[in-house]
Amino acid sequence: VALILREDDGDTPTLTVRGAAGQQSQVVQRWRRLPLDAGTPAGYAVLSGAPVYVGSTAEARQRFPAMFRVPSTLTQQAWAAVPLRAGGVVIGALGVGFGQGRDFPPAERRFLETVADQCALAVERARLYSTAATERERLAAVLDRLPAGVIIGEAPTGRLVLGNAEVERIWGQPFQVGIGFDQDGSYRGFHPDGRPYE
Repeated sequence: VALILREDDGDTPTLTVRGAAGQQSQVVQRWRRLPLDAGTPAGYAVLSGAPVYVGSTAEARQRFPAMFRVPSTLTQQAWAAVPLRAGGVVIGALGVGFGQGRDFPPAERRFLETVADQCALAVERARLYSTAATERERLAAVLDRLPAGVIIGEAPTGRLVLGNAEVERIWGQPFQVGIGFDQDGSYRGFHPDGRPYE
């Protein structure tokens, strides 16, 4: 099983294996990064947006001869590549190899497509989390440069989620993430000369 993602970082789009199980690491390494083309079931699935089911080595040699250009790396006898979709865009493929030839009955195809849908959701959530974390770091850097105290709270709970260094100076104590503004009466503001705000 391999989680294969489309990457458009350079001039030429590629497919990169981001996770794999059930295969020797040296075999995975040989297939780690590939050009995005229709020469493999995964590439074809990503480009066409349709699942690819290859039931035998003979069928694979006919449809995807590029798979056999690297000698002695393929131990499977059948393959499935199911596109991963996020936000209506194909972001990669779930690749599955089988030790024996198979027909891929409809129930098995539905199962693989369901697993691929769940993988796509997980990948998209991870990407969104990473993007949100990056944006949060960027916001924190901007806030720390401001000469005024700034607090960001979560609506409607009032839970404090971000505060800059000037807030700590005004309050005279470290900013604490997660408490509600009304929950703790210890937050009091102080002027630069130490007089409390009234």
